[in-house]
Amino acid sequence: INPVPNDFELIEAAFMSNNIGDRYAIVTIENTSPGQRFFRNEHIVATFANGRQSIAHSLDETLKGGERLTKTIFFGSHSFPIVRVQLK
Repeated sequence: INPVPNDFELIEAAFMSNNIGDRYAIVTIENTSPGQRFFRNEHIVATFANGRQSIAHSLDETLKGGERLTKTIFFGSHSFPIVRVQLK
């Protein structure tokens, strides 16, 4: 899975999970465009320790030009932890 091309830059990411296998990433992103952009599920992809991938769930944000956002993003329930998130 590849993220849909976008104008966002990944500044920082930390990964979290709970005892039932829900996988989250706390990410800080920046809209590198001077104009408003929509940050959607298909813009960010998580890779798990077993190599499987998933897009975000229930992500729907609007960022102004140059705006930064820190948000917790849910990537579903999986047996393996997240080892990487990527934007394109």
